[in-house]
Order: sequence, then structure tokens, then C-alpha cells
Amino acid sequence: MAGAGMRFLACACTFLMVAVAEVSGFVLAPHALAHQQVRRTCRTALRSGLQSSRCSARNSNKAKKSGKAAQSTVDLSNHVSVNMSFPGLKVVHVDPPVFCIDGFFDESSCDAYVNLGINGESTGDSIKINSATFGGSLTGSNRQSTTWFVKYSKCETLIKKALALLPEISLEQLEEPQIVRYEMGDFFNWHQDAVPKEESANGGQRLATLLVYLNDVSASGGGTTTFRDLNVKVRPEKGKALLFFPAFRDGTPDSRTIHAGSPAFDTKWIAQMWIHEKPYKPAVPPGTSQEDVKKFL
Repeated sequence: MAGAGMRFLACACTFLMVAVAEVSGFVLAPHALAHQQVRRTCRTALRSGLQSSRCSARNSNKAKKSGKAAQSTVDLSNHVSVNMSFPGLKVVHVDPPVFCIDGFFDESSCDAYVNLGINGESTGDSIKINSATFGGSLTGSNRQSTTWFVKYSKCETLIKKALALLPEISLEQLEEPQIVRYEMGDFFNWHQDAVPKEESANGGQRLATLLVYLNDVSASGGGTTTFRDLNVKVRPEKGKALLFFPAFRDGTPDSRTIHAGSPAFDTKWIAQMWIHEKPYKPAVPPGTSQEDVKKFL
């Protein structure tokens, strides 16, 4: 683009100089043919440059319209409703819907949640526990990572933003917030977030997954969230959130959302929360309750 712009400008200047020379009577007859050739060449370049500029403008407008079209064509009638005006919201996949939200957390919030994972146990604000994985023979899911379940009262930012992003849900539908750390070599194989029917008595099905990346991981650091059947990979970026729907509104699991946490070559931290179809009764850490957050709302 820079080279084309320079050629466009050079021809414009040359064309102007020739025109001025002719008007001033300085173009000598023996050189008239050469000047005519210059004029023809420059007119062509000028037209080409203008057309190129118009084409670039049209393409830019088309790209903007395409992004807006993707936003408007996402069908959420069978899923939990989403605030499509939420700052930073971007459509990553239309069907099934997958969203990223840039700047969901600011830097200080990310650091505070990492600290909850590191020091929360000593203060009784979190507890290290194995998080349930589902998929069975379908995915052969297994994982290697460290998970802390955190008190609702310590996750004010996450909960407020989750309720603003998903305006249809209530506080009572939120599963215990979790913080997960992946260290060198840690991973989470292909799995579903949907809950097997026989294990869904508490809160029913998980309708939505919301996770927030708490630190940057370079392209060479692995740790991407990869959707097996959607050709979608999301690289961890500090403060970015990922939202998708492991089940439809009626509780039917959507196997298209099978995903994995690719092996990490750098440390990766995430905060995550699941939203159920019915009120959910939390169990850990002992004494935690959604009621503890109502004073913040």
C-alpha cells in the first residue's frame, strides 16, 4: 500500500508539472510526444490510485458490516440470552454460538484472582479440589491441572460481570467459582462441560460456560482452548473471557462444544464459572453461599 501511494503521488506531481509547463509555453515541440505519453501514463495511474482507494474503503466498510452481521445473525433462541452490547463482545463462532470478550477483567482483577489461587487456602477463601470431568467413553477425558473452588464473596467482579453479560440468569444459578492453574505439561483432554443426566439433580444442566484468562500466554506457550469440531482455537490473553453453551436451553447437551485445554508450556491461569438451568446449591468451600454476594449487587 505504501509503494502504491508513493507512485500515485509521484505521478500526480509529474502530471501537474507537465500541465503547468504547457500552460506557461515551456514545452518544446520535439518533446511534445514524450509529454503526451507522460500525461497518458499519469492519468492511468491516477485513475488506478483512485479506484484502489475506493476499493479499500469499500472493503473496509464490508468488513465492518460483516462483523455487525455476525453479531446480528447469532441465534440465541435455544440458549441463554446474551447482552450483545456488552463491551468487547465478539462472535467467534455462530452455530453453536461462541463469544470472546476483550477486557472482561482489568489487570488488577486478573492479579487478584491469581492471588486467590496462590494464597486463598491459607485464609479459608478457597479450597483445592479435583473438579469433575465428563465425557466417558465419548471423549476419554482426563486432565492434569490444579483447581481451587472459591467463596462467592471473594468473586464480586466475576459475578457482577457474569450477571451483566447474561441478563436472563439469576445469582442462584451460578456454580461455585473456580480458579485453575496449568503448569508446564498440564492439559485437559477433549471433554464436555455438560453434566450427565444422572448427576444433574443439583441445579440441572450446565447451560453456559464462562472462563476468564488471567495471564498472557505466548503463541509458543500452548494452552489454547480448542474446540474439536468448530475449527476454533482461543489463545489466552490477560483479561479476555470466553463464553459458550455446553447445552441448549431445554437442558439437551450440545456435543459440538467438545473442547480441550491444549498442553501448556508456560503457566496458564483461568477463572471459570458454570451457569445452571435451575438454582444450584453450593458445597465448597464450607459455608459458601450465593447469598454472600447479594450485598454487592
